Amino acid sequence: MNINSFISAFVIVVALAGFGAAMTAGEYRLALASVTGGLFLWLAFLSVTKVKNSALPLVVTLSGLLVGISLFLDSAVEQNMWGGYQVQPDAALFSLVLLLLAMTPGLLLFYYRGASDTPTSAPVAAPAQTVPIGAAPQPEPAELDPSTMWNPEEYEIEYDPEMMAAYYEAYEESEEEE
Repeated sequence: MNINSFISAFVIVVALAGFGAAMTAGEYRLALASVTGGLFLWLAFLSVTKVKNSALPLVVTLSGLLVGISLFLDSAVEQNMWGGYQVQPDAALFSLVLLLLAMTPGLLLFYYRGASDTPTSAPVAAPAQTVPIGAAPQPEPAELDPSTMWNPEEYEIEYDPEMMAAYYEAYEESEEEE
């Protein structure tokens, strides 16, 4: 298991090092290829080795961010003839939308991991008790009976025409005062 964790971390570090080297060299498409290739290789490795990695949401979100940055720098930022840099609005908007789409899977993984970690409020059934032969089975307590756990009638409000008429009257009066 330790060798699998080492290989997993090594793939991520190599992809990040390739991204950093390509970005400093100004090769934004190579940086994009480095991040996406590293992510695909890492996911394939996790799939083949059946390793459950708790860093999956973080790595996917970080990869989406790096992909968005490299797309933005490749398509939206252009150098003008005097050596300055200009941001192209259409390309910038397009690359920021792709940044959002690239980060969405990782953010969803964060959300669903957090939702699955929270304890549920469902009651735990009591262990089955042995009943002697000939004895009548005891009914379940009301707290454990699923049919009485939530009664929707307690939370519903019936339509009251008088209450609605009073509401609209008060609303019209407040508009007239203004």
